[in-house]
Amino acid sequence: YYVQATEVAEGNGMRSLRSVQPVNAPPRIHNRRAIALQENSWLREYITAHDNDAEDEIAGYELSGGEDRDLFSINSQGILTMSIAPDYEVPADRDMDNVYDVQVTVTSGSDVRELSTTADIKVTVTDDEGEAEVVLVSNTAQKARGNARVNSAVSATRIFTGSNPGGYVITSLGLRFAEPLEDDNGLEVALRSSHTPGRYQRPNEELFAFTNPRNLHGGLMRFEAPADTVLEPDTSYFVMIRRTGNEALFFEKTRSDSEDAISKPGWFIGDLRFHRTNRWSGPWGDRSIGNESDQLLLRVVGYERVVE
Repeated sequence: YYVQATEVAEGNGMRSLRSVQPVNAPPRIHNRRAIALQENSWLREYITAHDNDAEDEIAGYELSGGEDRDLFSINSQGILTMSIAPDYEVPADRDMDNVYDVQVTVTSGSDVRELSTTADIKVTVTDDEGEAEVVLVSNTAQKARGNARVNSAVSATRIFTGSNPGGYVITSLGLRFAEPLEDDNGLEVALRSSHTPGRYQRPNEELFAFTNPRNLHGGLMRFEAPADTVLEPDTSYFVMIRRTGNEALFFEKTRSDSEDAISKPGWFIGDLRFHRTNRWSGPWGDRSIGNESDQLLLRVVGYERVVE
């Protein structure tokens, strides 16, 4: 606490102290405001705070703001955690700059003595330089235009690989969800081969399924590819999304036909999105909108395969 003194004027220009009253002060937060976290690590940061007023104790912690607050949680002991182990190559923060912003509020006292203090915290994810992963192709920086709904239907978007003679090892796929999910509800993401040349290629044989992330927090989420999965050079593939549950899923999409500048030469994302109404079989139709593109927002991560 701190004190407030009251003075009164008296004769001959003299002043005297009438009273000294303690004034309730808010709690203080002592944590660092900038945290460095190596990629693929789990955040566990203890928020330390105290109140100098002997009669007031820390009463609670909560998340009160920050663009990325949905990726954080804090418990009654003040332990701040993230729902993901962030991936440097596939940032999931709103700005996609590997800096995750959250605001924490600490409250002390009760009733009329309740006061609170806030702290803005930035968690910066650093690269593990031992990894060879790079972004092979991405359009996630393009402007989102509506959502793609996946319920009983199946959706597929084409990707085309570059010309590296040894092909490419794909390690993960990033997809942008329009909203968080409580559970995967039968979500399946797979890669299919392609047949029929030209713009209107259709999905063909299913090659493998990706592993769903542990937490479906919304935004850009990472789906893991099986180990040592190789994609051939100069070849079309289809990213397919299917679900077996009853509730619809919503993925962000774009009508831009541009790839992000970080994409590798020769890689591109097809300008059509295909669908079929039967989960397991049947013909594929395209979801073109006139001459406009209609693509899922996605990112493929991996590295060039070197053949001796």
